[in-house]
Amino acid sequence: GLLCASDTTNPTTRQWYKPNGSAVGTAPPVHGTYQNDTDGGVLLYRRGNLNNDIAGVYYCIISDSSGNEHTFYVGLYTGRTGTTASGRANDGPDIDNGVQF
Repeated sequence: GLLCASDTTNPTTRQWYKPNGSAVGTAPPVHGTYQNDTDGGVLLYRRGNLNNDIAGVYYCIISDSSGNEHTFYVGLYTGRTGTTASGRANDGPDIDNGVQF
């Protein structure tokens, strides 16, 4: 899983959010994402196949020791959807011309 860790106990820092903005649940689905609390953070897990229904940019809000909130983003995308010289046709979304997930 991917750990969203914080040194605060604020509940908003212990939650992953889906690409549509809804909270990731705690019950493991047949295929999809779920989360699990751990000391100092929350883990994001994927179960089953990664398909277009769960692909996209997930995020977690992290508070630092001063109480300032920061947002951590991660892109979950299927792997190879075609062929190129490197074998990676789908390497995530373009934010702008110089940045990719």
